[in-house]
Amino acid sequence: MTICFVRRGFSLAEVLTATIVLSMILLSLLSLVSLMGNVWQDGHKQLYSMNYSKTVMTTVEQDLNRAVKIIYSTVSSIKTWEIYSKLSPDKGYLYEFKEDDKTLERKTIPEGNSTLKLNNIKDFSIKNSGAKTTVFLSSYYYDPTESSETFWDRAVFFTPNLLKH
Repeated sequence: MTICFVRRGFSLAEVLTATIVLSMILLSLLSLVSLMGNVWQDGHKQLYSMNYSKTVMTTVEQDLNRAVKIIYSTVSSIKTWEIYSKLSPDKGYLYEFKEDDKTLERKTIPEGNSTLKLNNIKDFSIKNSGAKTTVFLSSYYYDPTESSETFWDRAVFFTPNLLKH
């Protein structure tokens, strides 16, 4: 009588090897997914900051296109620009940039009602540059999970020179 041993399962070494290989593949896949998530979040922060700046610049651009004169003044850490409209020369908007709390506020003239208030503005200025007026805006997105500002966006707009001191 002959007894044949038929192999019916995997050895312990084969099971352990397969487990280790599968674990390595899963760990590399998890790190790839984590990396993709970080890239997605960074892109979202960048997009948020760019949209934020675009909103401000569009509003300033519309006001400057209707402007008949701009009056600039500064008091300690507060810079203001009064932009008077062609449509009604005694009315317009006051842009107030506070460097201390990094806010830009747009108020109506002469009522003083706030129509727009933006945070996280690093720098805002309306300056003369030859025959044109230049608007410069620098804003950032602050992520509370990180220790510093994470993304900067700058925008520049040119309009005919209307700035008065």
